[in-house]
Amino acid sequence: MIDSSDIDSFDSGEFVAIARIEHGQLAILVEIGILEPNGSEPWRFEHRDLRRLRSAQRLVRDLGVNLAGAALILDLLDERAELSARIAMLERALDL
Repeated sequence: MIDSSDIDSFDSGEFVAIARIEHGQLAILVEIGILEPNGSEPWRFEHRDLRRLRSAQRLVRDLGVNLAGAALILDLLDERAELSARIAMLERALDL
């Protein structure tokens, strides 16, 4: 078994082993937009991709959301986090 804590990024083979998914599932997850590998093939994935996959799996399992819906939800959550960070930065700048 691969110890993912010591690795900065993973190739496709490492990622499917760590995530316990099939190569075909990986291609679907990339196509739908749940995963966004770095560069073109050969794909590289980071820890954030593994966290995103786990979140998508929870959405599907716990809420009955389909994969496309999970991708949309995750994108919206990412956008919300980015906007919240920008608001906090602007609030700090205005306090100067």
